[in-house]
Amino acid sequence: MIKYSFLPQTETGRLSEEDTRKYFSQFFLSMFTLELISFGLTYVLVFVAAIIINSIAPSLLENADIVSIVENGLQLLALYGISVPAFFAVSASLPSVRPQKIKMGFGKWLVGLCICLLLMNVGGYISSILVSVIDMLVGGGVLTNPVETMIEDTSLWLDILFVVIVFPLLEELLFRKIICDKLLALGEGVAVVVSGIIFGITHGNF
Repeated sequence: MIKYSFLPQTETGRLSEEDTRKYFSQFFLSMFTLELISFGLTYVLVFVAAIIINSIAPSLLENADIVSIVENGLQLLALYGISVPAFFAVSASLPSVRPQKIKMGFGKWLVGLCICLLLMNVGGYISSILVSVIDMLVGGGVLTNPVETMIEDTSLWLDILFVVIVFPLLEELLFRKIICDKLLALGEGVAVVVSGIIFGITHGNF
């Protein structure tokens, strides 16, 4: 693996243009490694597990809860047990920068929360309209929501465990902490926007 020493220029306090290009190349190579291993390994593990279960107790495959536990468990193993360590190995030469901590009073926190909720809802309406238009143009009934598909056949307690607790917490750790820390050397704006785009692409959900 190529190692770079990324040090900001004395006069500007920022990386040079050449170092910035190398930084992005190294970072997206590490992201490619993360996604490739995660998705590829998840499919392989699920396929192998399905073959084993089908040969031992095929009736288990008819139970949506059992299938959900196996699929989500193997996805967690592939992503956080193997893919994330591989991400760290490939991105080892990139510095991890901790965000500056600023004390925020309750009033500012409340204003920030209101702004976030407003933007979230506006973004939701815009995306819903665009998805509806695209779905109409392609014939209708083609586009689906992966989250709705995942939870519609499983028990409520499994939905709460995986969709509400486990995956959101681990995704915040991965995308808002680990990935952001690797991008902060390029600036806070870059870290927020790029990590957000990667988060969306990873989910495949507009």
